[in-house]
Amino acid sequence: MPADPTEILAVDDDALIRPFRVVFWIIWGSLLASLAIYVVVGHVILPARPPSAPVEIVYALAAVALAIAIAVAAPVVRARLLPKAVPLGAPGTMRRDAAERALAPYFVAQIITLALYESIGVLGLVTTVVTANPRYIMIFVAVAAAGMLVFRPSDERMRGTLRAALLHPPQ
Repeated sequence: MPADPTEILAVDDDALIRPFRVVFWIIWGSLLASLAIYVVVGHVILPARPPSAPVEIVYALAAVALAIAIAVAAPVVRARLLPKAVPLGAPGTMRRDAAERALAPYFVAQIITLALYESIGVLGLVTTVVTANPRYIMIFVAVAAAGMLVFRPSDERMRGTLRAALLHPPQ
């Protein structure tokens, strides 16, 4: 039997965030698994002849600089998109359908954060193909995976976002 969207549940009730948790973990796991696919593809499609040393150095430095900029920007962008989480102890109740709207900022922040880290993996794949050096895909994917692990879906962050929506409803 499907859940009633008008059912009122406590913000800290697991039943309120369970459907969202499943979606977030599926998206997170899919994007993390795609990084492993990039590693395989990077090793399979290596060009036979590497570019000249100066071309490799210049391209690799540019790619590393861009990856660092993305890795620094991702937490900043996420922090700006999310409302300040309200800690435990802020009671409240919310309808299921209102929870969907209240979690929209978390969903957007989560997807953008994961996409930024995913782009580091893609950048590593491109760098590996251009330079014919497989170590780049390994390094870039490791950085991307570390970022995705740090910003994996969090039940507590979802609840904090719901509590923030109760205290500061959208205008």
